[in-house]
This record gives sequence, structure tokens and C-alpha cells, in this order.
Amino acid sequence: MANWRSSGTPAHGHRTIVGTTLDDRGGRRHLCHQPTHKIAIYGWSTRLNFMILRHVTVDCADPYELAKFWSAVTGWPVSDDDAPGDSEVLVEAPPSVPGMLFIQVPEGKTVKNRIHFDWMPTERTRDEEVERVIALGAKLYEDHRTAEGLGWVTLLDPEGNEFCVERSTAERGL
Repeated sequence: MANWRSSGTPAHGHRTIVGTTLDDRGGRRHLCHQPTHKIAIYGWSTRLNFMILRHVTVDCADPYELAKFWSAVTGWPVSDDDAPGDSEVLVEAPPSVPGMLFIQVPEGKTVKNRIHFDWMPTERTRDEEVERVIALGAKLYEDHRTAEGLGWVTLLDPEGNEFCVERSTAERGL
């Protein structure tokens, strides 16, 4: 998904967009193109500069074990190039989704993460997914579910990294 704003000089009324538009799951249209394109939108020209998010990297004590946990959670495979004892292990995501890269560091986790994953189940309800992920080795951290069925659950992975499980696509009516 591309975020952009117009700036620069008017493009003399041209309303062209260079690139390809794709629908996201919410039905919104987004401009997809090669990095750094000059476009004209609503009479203004602008230059877009993008980068691709390739991996989300997690510092940890045992990369292979944590990658196996996240592989089981997501259903994405651990890279065939990685093995127990490696200092870097990749969980390979589907195309156009960033992979999860686990890197060994000497220090342990001591404070709450400043960034975390928010997961939305596609094949189970939120509560079924929470039970499944706890059975895989996660621990309940905070329960934000409401009596009305809204809310989310914050869990900890085996090394104490926070992540949330939200309501499923079906529970959201998507």
C-alpha cells in the first residue's frame, strides 16, 4: 500500500497516475509502482520515493527455536538454509509480505517491546486462535476482550515478546 501526498507544481490539469492500481482486502485502491516515479494527481505533480519492507527482525536468544514457534503460529516455513544453532533464522512469508528474521543477541529482553505484531486470524475465531497459539507455547499477558465480543488478547512468545490476536475476518464481517 502506498502513502503519498501531492506537492510541487501544477501539472496543467492532467489527472494521470503512472503505475498499477491494486485493491487491498478492504476494497480500497492503491498505487503500486517502481520506487521513485513522478506522477500527476489532481493537477499536482509529485515524486514518490518508496522502500520495500523486506523483513521484520526480532532480537532473541535462540533464533531457530523462536523461528519454529512463529512458523507454527503463521504456517510460514523456516528457510531451508537455516538450522539449529544458526545466529540468524528466517521465517519465509508469502510474496509481498515481510519475512520474520530472528537474530541472536547476547542480552535478554528486559522491558516491554516498543513495537509488536497484531495478528488477525483468517481460518479461526480470535478465541480459537488464542487457544491454539497458547498450546504452541505462548503465554497470556493481557486480556482485552469485552462481554460484547470485541477486543483483543495480548500474548507473549516463548522469549517474552508481546503480540496481539484480534478478532477474525469473519468476526469483523469482512
